[in-house]
Amino acid sequence: MDLTALKTFNGKEGLVRAGQKMPDVDTDRAKDLIRLGLASQYVVKPMEPETKVGGNKPSTLEDLRTEAQTLGVEEAAKMKKPDLEKAIKAKQAERAQRDEQLKLAEELGIENAAELEPEALATAIEEKQKTAE
Repeated sequence: MDLTALKTFNGKEGLVRAGQKMPDVDTDRAKDLIRLGLASQYVVKPMEPETKVGGNKPSTLEDLRTEAQTLGVEEAAKMKKPDLEKAIKAKQAERAQRDEQLKLAEELGIENAAELEPEALATAIEEKQKTAE
């Protein structure tokens, strides 16, 4: 019986990866793999490992590393999944705070706000707010 692996597993066949075709599997073995949810007779899209980051979107480790690198997380390629998730959330929070600062700076009429370091921008905002009072 021809099967398609639904999940990555180690079996009699050795390491079988999700999505891998398994031709001519013994009928009893095929029934066991199907019953355990490891394979299907039908051509299907394999299940991906899931993790939650920044919402309900499932992410693979590769997706997390790509997002972390995009956000500027240092040494993202060496991090494990939980550390990546924390670092991504921290960077997202940092960016959200920066966006809020820039929005406030624009409202206050601070020129070249985007070029200022976060601490310098915070100081400029405080000074502008004091003079506005």
